[in-house]
Amino acid sequence: MSTPHSRAEKKAWNEFSKMIRARDEVDGFFKCPTCGQIKPINQADAGHCISSVKKAVKFDEMNVHAQCRKCNRFEEGNHTVYMKWLFEKYGAERVNDLIERSKKTAGFKTADLLLMAKEYKERTKAIKERKGI
Repeated sequence: MSTPHSRAEKKAWNEFSKMIRARDEVDGFFKCPTCGQIKPINQADAGHCISSVKKAVKFDEMNVHAQCRKCNRFEEGNHTVYMKWLFEKYGAERVNDLIERSKKTAGFKTADLLLMAKEYKERTKAIKERKGI
């Protein structure tokens, strides 16, 4: 049985995931950061480079990108390649900061998760409007 907190976290994740996929979509497609394949956006997961178990970076936009399902689900995120890609995209200083933040203990209050869900939903709408999706 789910709790109000777990439902709020799931809702926040669902909205965050939609926002990430909208952000990374280009003309209905995305390029997987780990295998480099270009696929339809409806075949994308919002994949974490640093595991979502690390709550401090679970909702970090630099840590999550549209990733093909094969890499995310069956290659366990293809972590080594993903991390190399992050360093190339963002640079060592920013990625090292992300790694350090991932080591911190973090959690979210139920009310905060619900606010995050609302914010991510609004941001997704704005991204889609800007892109004409």
